[in-house]
Amino acid sequence: MTRGRRWLIVLVVLLLLAGGGAGGVWWALNTNQLGRLIEDGFSIRPLPGVLHVAKTEVHGVREVVLSGISLSAFTGAAPVVTVNRLVISGELWRGDVDIVRAEGIHVSLTADNLTYVHDLIRAEVAHKNPDPPSLLRIIAEDSDVAVDGKPFLVQANAAIDAVGPVVTVDGTALAGTPGEKLWFTMSTEGKAGDLHYRLGLKPGEKQGQIVVKQWYDRLAELKLLPAMPDETVPWLPERVDGAGSTVIAQDDWEHFTGDLHATWKGGQGQAAMRLNRQTLVLDKLTVKDAAAGELEGGLELGLDSHLLEVSAVHWHPGPKVPIPKQVPTDDVLSVLPQAKLRAQSIPEGWRLSLELTGTGKAVLAWSPGLLFVIEGANVPLSLLQKFLPEDVTLAAGRALKLHVVLDHGRLEDFYAEVEQTRVLWRGWGLGTVDGKITAKPAPGGGYDAEVVLPSMGRMRYVGGATAGTIQVDLTAAEALMVRLKGPSNLPDLRGAIAFTAQVRLDGDAVVGHLETARLAALVLPDRIKQLDATIHGDFTLKAEGVRAHLLGQLASGSVLIPGSWLDLARHRPIFNATFAVKAGNIEAEDVLVRATDEHGEPLADGYSAGLHGSFSTTDLAGTITGVVDHADLAWLTSSALIPVPDGHLHGQCAVTFTALLSPQGISRVDGYFLPLDADLTLGPSLRASGINGAVKFRLARAEDAKPSDAKR
Repeated sequence: MTRGRRWLIVLVVLLLLAGGGAGGVWWALNTNQLGRLIEDGFSIRPLPGVLHVAKTEVHGVREVVLSGISLSAFTGAAPVVTVNRLVISGELWRGDVDIVRAEGIHVSLTADNLTYVHDLIRAEVAHKNPDPPSLLRIIAEDSDVAVDGKPFLVQANAAIDAVGPVVTVDGTALAGTPGEKLWFTMSTEGKAGDLHYRLGLKPGEKQGQIVVKQWYDRLAELKLLPAMPDETVPWLPERVDGAGSTVIAQDDWEHFTGDLHATWKGGQGQAAMRLNRQTLVLDKLTVKDAAAGELEGGLELGLDSHLLEVSAVHWHPGPKVPIPKQVPTDDVLSVLPQAKLRAQSIPEGWRLSLELTGTGKAVLAWSPGLLFVIEGANVPLSLLQKFLPEDVTLAAGRALKLHVVLDHGRLEDFYAEVEQTRVLWRGWGLGTVDGKITAKPAPGGGYDAEVVLPSMGRMRYVGGATAGTIQVDLTAAEALMVRLKGPSNLPDLRGAIAFTAQVRLDGDAVVGHLETARLAALVLPDRIKQLDATIHGDFTLKAEGVRAHLLGQLASGSVLIPGSWLDLARHRPIFNATFAVKAGNIEAEDVLVRATDEHGEPLADGYSAGLHGSFSTTDLAGTITGVVDHADLAWLTSSALIPVPDGHLHGQCAVTFTALLSPQGISRVDGYFLPLDADLTLGPSLRASGINGAVKFRLARAEDAKPSDAKR
């Protein structure tokens, strides 16, 4: 109480005593003239609001009792504060008040009432009392605070020592939980003109316990915090012990700083606080919770915008955090350790966004009823491993750009631009490559995934983990072959390959049906050139190799034999081949070839051939054995296969042969041909027809031939 208020009370008491006579005293007390003077003094001060005193009593010259005190923001408004009984004692005739005892203080807070209390404090702080202050002790007993009619603090008791604006408070109250008492203190720090007030909860067992949800709701009703969405409640501890925490209020009671400490069942935390009308900031924040995880960083809450931002220099989510199982949390944190969480309060709950930074960047966003979205840049591909089938491994590479959409853990959309990527699958390895990867759910189930490799072509797969359709369009097969390694060595194949195949898993094997395949300008250096063909058939792929049964038609292509290139596509042959590729070898079990007309139909008098043999996939060394019926002698003798010096042959023949393959091509061919209605022209004078019988021949490179091999 200020000196001005004390003299007001003393003056009234002295007037009553000096006015003489019991009649005057009786009149003053029964008409509450002292109360009227106090009320008038409150308004003359001037202080905002309306003060009402229902009754006054004077007990000698040392004590005045006021009863039924109420303070309202304006006339006719519900009281903000009521006091059942106020006892003022001291040497009142000297103007000294030693003790004020307040019994049954009740504070009724609403958002409007809180604004009024703040205006009242500011008006009191602005008033400068010219008289030197003296010590005043105030005892508050059996008090309580309610927010919108709901209990907030009950059974509050406090001892207050005030020397002018310098105040010390020691008090206790129940925070809505019987048996768990708050022991609070307040002291004034600083000098005149720069005072601030330190409020704290004393450390000690059960001396700082509060019920979190109840307190938050009361503060939200006062519009000091945004309303708490229902989805937030399971994340909060039921009770928190804030013992040891302190808050410093500036003299305008608009700016606060603090040192906060809290413990709860299964966790603890601490932070440095800054608070004003717009923003709550927690610096040096550390939280450890068995369910939610741990965090070191800071927090900022916009009290008007309802936007929460949490930054972390170190963090690790606990088992309660709803991160989809496909996200490898530990691996993510090893390369993206810093985090910033943004949470926007919306009617449905919280709209959340988590930004991770480190060697790269990723943003994870989700909201109630909406999809889980991941956007990334410069992210290691190993972090995407769990989004892929189990038998596909991303061994290296980075995603320069990443977009992932999940719906309750199910992949809805995937896009990645990758570089220096290495992929492992069932013993095969592809790498390193750059390209783009997309995936989304397929209408019939499974996924529709596509890989675009600028240096090679594109691949697309539609289906699930056990069956689907694969489409491949390679514009440069050599770019794939040089990067593809596996249990079997692959040939130095060049050219363009495009195919569509149905594939399924059968145990440890991939079984496929090749619907259509096109080979364009295919080349095996020094062996085959300009091979164009269409193919279909079946195949089985295992770790140890491939087995296939393929059918198709050859449109163009040549094979190198000793001395020249042999045209393989004469009469557009069709073929039916069964072969296997394993342990670095191609084993041709049964290869059938037949000539066709311009419509692709077999020629009745055209050639047919049967082949078998084996050769290496690396250097093509090996042996091929075959038989050809109705072979065109003009075709044979027009090449170096069966050269006829200074002449030529016409007609057809049958041929059996064995070809020896070497890294340099076909090094030697041994066999027989049987002329069928053959005509021979040698030089200008020798012509013969009707030749028959069997002719043995050998074709060899000069370095492989022997003199006896020259017989024909």
